[in-house]
Amino acid sequence: MPSRIVAELSLDIAMLQTFCQKSFGARKRKLVDAIKADWKVSIRRACSVLKIDRSLYVCRARRGEQAER
Repeated sequence: MPSRIVAELSLDIAMLQTFCQKSFGARKRKLVDAIKADWKVSIRRACSVLKIDRSLYVCRARRGEQAER
C-alpha cells in the first residue's frame, strides 16, 4: 500500500512539472486536456493535480445567451 501512494505522488509531481513548463496563459480547460492526453489519466485526476475544481472543466460558460436576456 505505501509503495502505491509513493507511485501516485511521483506521478502527480511529474504531471505538475509538465504543467509548470507549459504556458500559464492557456485556459484551465486546455491544461486539463493536455495533462489528460499526455499522462492518460482521468479528468478527475488531472483536475485534482492542477487544483482545479472539476465543475470548472465540465460546465461551459453561456455568456452569449446570458447577454441576450
